[in-house]
Amino acid sequence: MDLFFLQPDQYAFLYNCSALSLEQWYESGYARPIMGITCICIGIVLQVVYLPFIITMLQPAFLHLSSYKLMLFLGLLDFVTIICSSLVSGYLLFMGAVFCTNPTLIYFAGLTGFASWCGSCITCMILTFNRCIDIYFPMISRFLFEGHRTWLWLLIPVAVIFRLFSMVFDPFHGMPKSLHPAIDGQLVSYGSKLHPFSNVLTVIVLCVGNSILAHYVFATSANVTGNTRLKRQFIIQVCVICLLFTCCSSIYAYMQFFYTPTWLVAFGSLTFNLSSGATAFTYLFLNPTLRYAASHMFCKSKRMERKGSSINPAHKRSSNVSVY
Repeated sequence: MDLFFLQPDQYAFLYNCSALSLEQWYESGYARPIMGITCICIGIVLQVVYLPFIITMLQPAFLHLSSYKLMLFLGLLDFVTIICSSLVSGYLLFMGAVFCTNPTLIYFAGLTGFASWCGSCITCMILTFNRCIDIYFPMISRFLFEGHRTWLWLLIPVAVIFRLFSMVFDPFHGMPKSLHPAIDGQLVSYGSKLHPFSNVLTVIVLCVGNSILAHYVFATSANVTGNTRLKRQFIIQVCVICLLFTCCSSIYAYMQFFYTPTWLVAFGSLTFNLSSGATAFTYLFLNPTLRYAASHMFCKSKRMERKGSSINPAHKRSSNVSVY
């Protein structure tokens, strides 16, 4: 972002779109209206399902638990990522845009999307670590995460987020070499070392962590009662969340080093959308406590609205009557 605001000359050189006119840039792209509309619809559905759970997790009853602090932060990042990966990407697919048709939008959507993705991966790794030590070393878990200490852990993804790398490494990918900026005859490299490192690290950490959690789930499956049953449900939920991140990270890590066919690129884009938004469905189907709290909160609000609308405004004395 500092390149855009503080080094405009360098930005203008690296992202120079003067080689073609706007009409010519649009002609170089390929509109995919079906994929675009699909992405937008997926994004809207995911946000509609996700938002009630994010609001519910803001309640003190959930926020005093370290795992829900992490899940709330993950939800906020996911919500931002969905905007970039589904809504903005869907619009660009529908229009057949390339970087130079919407340079500012794509640049900032890339900055935001990649920053929130890296933050989500780190938060997911912390969440997995939190669940693992809570199971096997509860005293250490309390020492590391109890109270406000969880917020200190979240400084790690926050630090990465505000570094704001761009997810769009090469804005001229797929274009003729004559359109690429060059320095002394050498094409400019737009690669990012953080992206493959983040994805590979995410895959390794989540695979190891989820293996530990899966071992606990199977080891306790013979005696599922009381607190063990609730803990097992929560672990399955965390595993599903992190599995989506693992799948997406694996595909994007592969794409950085090897030739990737179009179908795998499309599948990677789908997993990117689902890894950010499908978490809401794990809450819906695998977290009865959060599901009940969300339904109770919003159903109660609707009942209050109906009660409030039934008051007769003609009677002034009723204005002091509580409808709650």
